[in-house]
Order: sequence, then structure tokens, then C-alpha cells
Amino acid sequence: MALDTIYALASGSPPCAVSIVRVSGPRARPTAEALTRRPLEPRAARLAALRTSGTGELIDRGVVLYFPGPASFTGEDVVEFQVHGSRAIVAAMYRALSMFEECRPAKPGEFTRRAFENGKMDLTMAEGLADLLNAETDLQRRQAHTMMEGGIRDQAEQWRRGIISILAQIEARIDFAEEDDVANTENPDMSRSLSELTNSMDAVLATGDRGASIRDGASVVILGPPNAGKSSLLNALAARDVAIVTPIAGTTRDPIEAQIDIHGIPVTLVDTAGLRESADQIESEGVSRALRRAAAARLVIWISDNDARLPAGVVGDDMAVLNVRSKVDLSPPETNPSAGFIPISSRTGQGLDTLLRRISETILDDAKIFEPALVSRSRQLGQIRRARSILDGIAKSTGRPELAAIDLKAAVAAIDNLIGSIDNETVLDEVFSSFCIGK
Repeated sequence: MALDTIYALASGSPPCAVSIVRVSGPRARPTAEALTRRPLEPRAARLAALRTSGTGELIDRGVVLYFPGPASFTGEDVVEFQVHGSRAIVAAMYRALSMFEECRPAKPGEFTRRAFENGKMDLTMAEGLADLLNAETDLQRRQAHTMMEGGIRDQAEQWRRGIISILAQIEARIDFAEEDDVANTENPDMSRSLSELTNSMDAVLATGDRGASIRDGASVVILGPPNAGKSSLLNALAARDVAIVTPIAGTTRDPIEAQIDIHGIPVTLVDTAGLRESADQIESEGVSRALRRAAAARLVIWISDNDARLPAGVVGDDMAVLNVRSKVDLSPPETNPSAGFIPISSRTGQGLDTLLRRISETILDDAKIFEPALVSRSRQLGQIRRARSILDGIAKSTGRPELAAIDLKAAVAAIDNLIGSIDNETVLDEVFSSFCIGK
């Protein structure tokens, strides 16, 4: 248990209706009882006058809650003060708490880090909490909850048990090699067990890009010739006037962005200059910027009002592209878009739902676009890939059981690193520094 007691604001910044000041550590209870001048009962909300320890000046009247450890968020004694949410009251609470010995302001993520260190959550659950605090879309919220509730931890524990089972069999061969009933016994299920483990890891790794797209979002760039309807499409999908729309070709020069939620995916939609050769130096620079943004995008929407195709070499061969036929409300009824084009009208809204669905399916590269992924961070994917690679090489060392045992122990270590069972201060510092101070 940490020797010092920490405090911080655990609610939104004032002014607000109510502010929650959280205190955690061995001095949490006596500090709170000194401010309230009364003993605290576990998990009982009490209205109390909060007074400074020195002069007894009234700070505020608020609700006080005491959660004794280890049955608390951090695993330590925790007290929460619910006070009126003015800046002056919160500042006065901070001054009063700072007067107590061994009490100090919390660092970013320190409450959650103590919860991790006290066994209240593993590292993937802490990362899920961080994602939940930053969630802006419903799919991000659901994915964060999946991680917080131990989705990847439960899967990792299954992998760990499977690897240890194989390791025990191999070590039995090593330790009892001279005994005929062990040394001459081959396990026909070992290869199958390894195959099941690697297949399970492959299935989780296959969702990594989808999880990262849900967590981090994706860039979608709109390309097309001048006056094809790029800016109108941006405005229609953003449901507001983001870009200027005129009949004058070359109106858009710099890329214009709008942040939108497409089926739970945070998308940065980028309108760009119309692609054409131009003697205008400014317009030419706009085209160059459009191409640079497209090269770094997750998806390109090619829009044309006459079924013109995306010119060869504009984007890489591996770039995902959706072809869109615009202004279909102005086309003769008998005119149908070419095969592979999505017909839309930014003015009437025709085809926009279809386009949004195709965008989300393409970004996630999966028909199950509403299912959260188990993993979403490069750190998590890296440890799973490491374990997967080690297991892949086990078959090559079956004739050398000592080498296989060493490799299996390394695979277990990778799984332990995934859920944070092995301390790595650099990794922990990086994870918890992303939290706000009150968490």
C-alpha cells in the first residue's frame, strides 16, 4: 500500500452543480473525520459541515461517503466529498486537504494505477477504462465496456492455461525421461492443442484493425473533379454547412475537415480541391494537398457526376475506394449509374444511407460492423503476436523438448505482459499518464 494519501477532483471542472473530491490512501478516513468532526460509517452517505482543521472555518456543507479498502475502487480506504461545484469551494477543499500530513494532489491516472497495483483490475481493463472516458460514439462505448469487463483478460487466461498445460506435459518428459511410461509416451493431442491456441489468437488478431478503427477513428477523403459535388456531400454527411458550395470551379483549395459519427465509428471526413491540371499556382497546391491527404487516408470516396473513373495512379493500388455518382436528382430518369457506383443526391438525401453503410463496412472490413473488437491497442496486439509467433515455432523444436519448454515459458510471459501480470514501469507510466488527474 502506498504510504501517502492522494486527492483530486473526480468530477467535471467547476462551475457545475456538484463537485466530487476523491481521497484515497491510509489517511483518507482520519482526514475526512477531521474535516467533518464526526466518525464515518462505511458506505453510508452523510450530510456534514466541512470545516478547516485549524480555524474551523466552514468550507461547505456536503455529502461524505467512506469506502474502506480493499472493497473500494483503488483497493485502499477511499472518501468522496460531494460539495457545491464552485471553483472557490473546490479550491478551499484542496487547501484544507493539503494541510494534513502525507496528503498530496494525485498525479494523472494515479487512482486507477493504485486500483491496478492492488489487484482491482488488470492492465487491459485499465486501458478499457481510459477508452471509456474518451469515448465519443456508441460503438466506442461498447468496445470500451467489453474490455473493462474483462473480455480480453478472460481470453488471455484461456490461452495461458492452454500453454501451461502443454508446458507441463513437455517438462514431464524432461524430468522423467528415464521412465518408460513417460519417455516413450507421445501426446497425440499436443499438436491439436497448439493449433487451437494459434487459431484462437489469429481470430483475435484479425479484429485488431477493426478495434483500432473504432477506438482511434478513420480518415475518409473525398476526391473528384471540380464541381462534382464534393463539398455538397461533406455538408450533407456532416448535417451542417462546413464547406462553401458555389458553381465556380476551384472554390475549395485547402482540405476542409468535419468530424462525424458513422455507425459508431469516429470519422474525419475531408473535402479537397477538385483534381485537374491548372496554371493557377494556388489551385495546383490545393490539388497536391488533396493527393497527400488521400495517400494517408483509410478510405477514398471518388465522386463524379458523369461516371468518370478515378484516374490511374492517383491513389495506391491497395487503397480502399468507393465510387459515387452524384447529382442523380438532376439526371434523366432513364440514366442509370455505371456498375460499381453508388447513386446519391446531396440535395435530396437519396443514397446517403447506403453510402454511410458502405463507408462503415469498408473501414471495419467486416460485415459485423456493430460488434466491438476484443483488442484495439498496438501494445495488446504486439504481445498477442509475440505469443503467437513463439507457438508457431514450437512444432519445429519438438525434437528438442528443452528448447520447446523455454519457448513456451516465453509465450506465457507475453500473455502475462498483455494483462499486466509482469511489471514494466515504462509501459505502466505510458498507460496511466493518459488518464485525467481525477482517475
